[in-house]
This record gives sequence, structure tokens and C-alpha cells, in this order.
Amino acid sequence: MEAETQAARLLANLVGASRSEVVMMGALSSKLHLLLASFFQPVKPKGRTKILIEKGAFLSDWFVATSLLRWHGLDPTDSVLAVEPDTETLLLSDNTIVQTIEDNADSIALVLLSGVDFRTGQLLDIARIIKATRSMGSLLPERPAGFMVSSPSILDLSAATTSLQLFNDATTLALCEK
Repeated sequence: MEAETQAARLLANLVGASRSEVVMMGALSSKLHLLLASFFQPVKPKGRTKILIEKGAFLSDWFVATSLLRWHGLDPTDSVLAVEPDTETLLLSDNTIVQTIEDNADSIALVLLSGVDFRTGQLLDIARIIKATRSMGSLLPERPAGFMVSSPSILDLSAATTSLQLFNDATTLALCEK
């Protein structure tokens, strides 16, 4: 059995999920950093340097966005464009997102939004947002919310598999007593 298959099986058992619902992976922030470092290419002379992100997004997403801006010599206070949710419903408006993209077409280099808002469970109209983003020539990475498929190293999986096997072999009561 391959290490990632065994680790995923053990993790599924640990969290009470089926094997098909579990994926072993590296840290999301590092994967997102690598992805966006490849694609985020701000065009300074033309002013296309901003990253559009939802206000209240995962702190790790904000960290990645601001880190990339600094890496390119940009000030995050000037280069992050935050779309705010409705104050009463806490929902993001697809209309507001598209309008913000259209209103800032000359300054947005990247749109970084999750397909599903982790706070509310709201599903964004990603097809519409992608259409608006592509029509202005910016980039919107299409990614699932909260996770990305990755290729972990065998050493990472070996440690995870061993830890999960220990948890799997012990009962919850025995773990609590220790």
C-alpha cells in the first residue's frame, strides 16, 4: 500500500470520514504562496498591481497576498483591494464583486477569492466572477475553498502515517488518561 493511501485511510478513520473524503497534503499557505508566486506578475508602469480579496478572508490568505505584494516591492496598504460583505447578512454580493472588478479593471492584477465563504457557507458565482476577471485581463486562480490537492513527500507521509497509526490503535479513553 502506498504511504499516502495508508495515511489517508488512517486519517479518514480518525475524523470519521470515508476514505474518498480525505486528502493528505502540505500546508495550504505554502502551496498558495508557490501558486501565486508563479502567476502574480504586477505591471508597475501600467498600474496593474492590486490584489482583490474579500475582507475577512482566511488570515493565511491575507498573509500570502500581502507577502507577495511586499516581495514585488509594493505596499499592501495601497495594493490590497478588499471587497466587504454586507454588514447585516455577512454575505458577499456577486454584483459588488463584479462591479469592483469592472471599476478597478486598470489596477487589478489578481483576484483571490474562495469559491465558498468559510464563515457563511455562501457559494460565490465563480463562473460570473471568472468571466468578469478574464474580460479585463486579470487572473483568478480557480481553486476549491479551503484546500488544494498536493503531492506530499514520502517523508512527510511516513511521519503522518506513524502518528495516525498510533492514534488509530489507541482508544479515546486511553489517550485521555495519558
